[in-house]
Amino acid sequence: MRAFISHISEEAEVASRLKEVLDQDFLGNLNVFVSSDSESIAAGEDWLKSIDEALRNSKLLIILCSPVSIRRPWINFEAGAAWVLDVPIIPLCHAGLTPNDLPMPLSLRQGLSLKDEENLRRLYQRIAKELSCLIPNRSFLKLAEELSRASELRTTAEQPEYRQLEVDRAIAKRLSEALNKKNRWRTLERVAFEAAISEEIAADLLRANDEVRFSKGKEGRIIVGLRTRVGN
Repeated sequence: MRAFISHISEEAEVASRLKEVLDQDFLGNLNVFVSSDSESIAAGEDWLKSIDEALRNSKLLIILCSPVSIRRPWINFEAGAAWVLDVPIIPLCHAGLTPNDLPMPLSLRQGLSLKDEENLRRLYQRIAKELSCLIPNRSFLKLAEELSRASELRTTAEQPEYRQLEVDRAIAKRLSEALNKKNRWRTLERVAFEAAISEEIAADLLRANDEVRFSKGKEGRIIVGLRTRVGN
């Protein structure tokens, strides 16, 4: 079985270390492709062709998602290619990013946190299921600590992407507060106004939330509400 690790160049060290532990723990039965690794792409090979072939032959795509990487086109390009090829996608969040921070369409996939031992256990469970083998016996707490240290070496909260992450989280909080007011249904226009964003951006963000339902109200206006209040 082949697994493809998608990452940006600045996070090659994290990808390389993840490949090492997966190779080791699954006793070489898992072929891990990392584009920055000389073992995955030999000298003289066509880089883009190698990536295309690796994606087509992969049973799983693991995307290293950080505040920086999710804003890079190449990560989204590989995710889109995997989506078209029907390759299962697992966003693996690190460097301060959490699964709740994932943008569309990555938020439609079940994201995991690299620093959470139970999340890493779930990653191993998924791989073991594909390989029809038992989960390797290892300390996921130690693995989470080790991978977290590797992911923090090249990150800094002063980067623009980290400042933007805080802005995005503030917007998400305002949207949540607007939806949680007493009305079962609220107009998209009003929710967007209270979140201080455009209706278009509000609609995109709310569509990424499985707990939000859309409908039409009076005069054909778009209304939104929480599933727990308005039903399915």
